[in-house]
Amino acid sequence: MLQTTRSLPLLAAAAASTLVAGGSRAHAFAEDVCYLAGGGTITSCLPLPDACQPAGTATMACLAAIVAVAAQQANFDGGRSTIHTDTTFLLAQAAGFSPTDAYWIAAYDEATDLGSFQPRDNQSIPIGGTSLVTADVSGVVRTNFTSGGVLLHFIAPYNGGSATPPAVNGLAPNPLDAQHEPTLANLRAWALASSSSARPGCTAGLTQRSPAGDYGTGAACYATGTAIAGTIAAVGAVAIPFTTATGPQIVRDTHGLPTIYAPGFDALVAGDGAHDASAAHASDARIGIYLHALADRITHHVCTDRAAIAGPTTAGFRIDLDNDDCKQPIHLLRHAWETGVTFAMLSSQDRTTEAMLSTIYDELVALASARGVRRAGASSAMTKASYVTPLVAALQKRAALDRVTAINAIACSHRLATLPGQPACP
Repeated sequence: MLQTTRSLPLLAAAAASTLVAGGSRAHAFAEDVCYLAGGGTITSCLPLPDACQPAGTATMACLAAIVAVAAQQANFDGGRSTIHTDTTFLLAQAAGFSPTDAYWIAAYDEATDLGSFQPRDNQSIPIGGTSLVTADVSGVVRTNFTSGGVLLHFIAPYNGGSATPPAVNGLAPNPLDAQHEPTLANLRAWALASSSSARPGCTAGLTQRSPAGDYGTGAACYATGTAIAGTIAAVGAVAIPFTTATGPQIVRDTHGLPTIYAPGFDALVAGDGAHDASAAHASDARIGIYLHALADRITHHVCTDRAAIAGPTTAGFRIDLDNDDCKQPIHLLRHAWETGVTFAMLSSQDRTTEAMLSTIYDELVALASARGVRRAGASSAMTKASYVTPLVAALQKRAALDRVTAINAIACSHRLATLPGQPACP
């Protein structure tokens, strides 16, 4: 992961005796496929410990055990999420995007967590040289507090300025509902724009108030420099305070390099491994970031549905992500429930992977339609089920290699390409 200029001091001070949220190992915080240093068969990053069996168990012993398992992720050499990467690559093709476009959508989806992305094979070896490496998007990563990156992963709804959460269901968020989901509405419009400067891409998605009265679809970002303050409990032993500011979202925030804001995103992406300055390539990258935020809205919904974007007041905005369902142990456990477990054992609110796949497929079909590349029949319920149902089964496999192999088999059964680094279809 790329270390950022301003987030590391906050994070280093935050978690002295538990899983550290900052630093070079934060990349393994939510990935399910982990790599071995120097090579070796991929393995599961966060296998459910015995104290947490069967899936759905959330005792004090289980919560302590999952924190201990997560701390061992420092032994791995990075990883990736099969949800953000492998399944996104498959579903983007299913919707109608070419394998090349689908790769860059998936790559930037994963880079939104890691700061950059390069694929590896099943023996943990990087592939493709520099040709498949994304640009540096360190400003949007989950551990960057001062750029506002964290607020693209933990997305609170809006309730007219009140700190009281609205009655929304983040298990099935509506990104077109800018009144309650301004962050998603802003990112979606930015992703669909003709260029990264044609629509504002804003910190936490907060814009000027629109004619419709929302703070997600205004013509410009909310007045630059207005404070966004809050606390977050998911990344340390105690809740960590953070402060960022409204304005264009910072997309590159790496020590020694110029800071780049959302309007300059397309130019940044033109220098990635594809060396492609086309509007379509830049749009792929923006779509990837948007899809990541949408997926995280779902997977973190039990935490974020109990929070709210409050303001604006004379003090600015406030977003407190410190309720009991945001705390680190349960946050880690819910990530462990995303893959490698029997989803039927979980409560309905915790079956986030199934909900996520359904929503992401629908959005990819809508995005493919907007691009003019939608595959014939992609919007039918039968076609959707032919992809989502087997993916749900594949992601329940406990071993990382088994999950990846099963996803590849689904791609091959539909005559789609497999993710770079994976065996080609027969």
